[in-house]
Amino acid sequence: MSLDFLDDVAALELQAAGEDVDAIVATLPIQNAQSILEVGCGSGAFTRALARVASSPVGDQSRRARVVGMDRSPASVAQAVPLARAEGLDNVEFVAADILDPASLVSLAGQFDIVICRYFLMYMTPGGLGEACLANMRTCARRDGLVACVEVDANFGEDRYPPPSERLDAVLRRIVPLYRERGLVDWRCGITLHHHLTTAGLREVRVRVVDGRCIAGGSPRALVQHGSMHVEELLAPCLAELGLADQTAEVAAEWRAYLAAPEGFVYTPVFLGVGRSV
Repeated sequence: MSLDFLDDVAALELQAAGEDVDAIVATLPIQNAQSILEVGCGSGAFTRALARVASSPVGDQSRRARVVGMDRSPASVAQAVPLARAEGLDNVEFVAADILDPASLVSLAGQFDIVICRYFLMYMTPGGLGEACLANMRTCARRDGLVACVEVDANFGEDRYPPPSERLDAVLRRIVPLYRERGLVDWRCGITLHHHLTTAGLREVRVRVVDGRCIAGGSPRALVQHGSMHVEELLAPCLAELGLADQTAEVAAEWRAYLAAPEGFVYTPVFLGVGRSV
């Protein structure tokens, strides 16, 4: 099963626009960082937010940290570069490299005060790759540097009000276990961040809620639009398993209407986990 629909640049940018990425960045311990690496940067929306903060004045002093966005997809890197240029950010760069391939990390090893990933570990842990991912993130960090992960706890079917229809509820509740069982995505990675970071041997691990991604009464529009994209692809395996494949269009339409409903409320907590490398 392909997850290409989750890498759609327009969708990634909409998601970032609907969240308060600057507020999330503000919670990161990057005040004294001179170099920052984002792993799995995609379209670079979070990388740009890091770069904006990293080049902002602090008191009467100016700060100018090097920010690097890394993604294994050359296509994503090619799309991220002009978006950063459009914002006039000249302290950010993008490289094509795979965090799971040590050979492609040689030039990045030991170079960064903080190495961070956002909504990335969730793709590593179901396939048993989380430990390797975090170990290589540690490799990119300087000695005693920080490794940080931003992840959600997307608990489909139990994070919304009013309750959806019985049919839609059955489909939503199957998303988390099915994608996890197939080794694709752990939508609830945020709730297990402390475990993953401590298992990876990081010290002084701390996890906190840094944002609440809320859709209330069909707003913010960007999150509604983001949540309405690629619905058919997202729900297709669940519908097939439930014997509802012939109802894909109907269920997708119901999902979109639910997100946009004036009486609806959907909440997804966003967690930040930080640990210190040895």
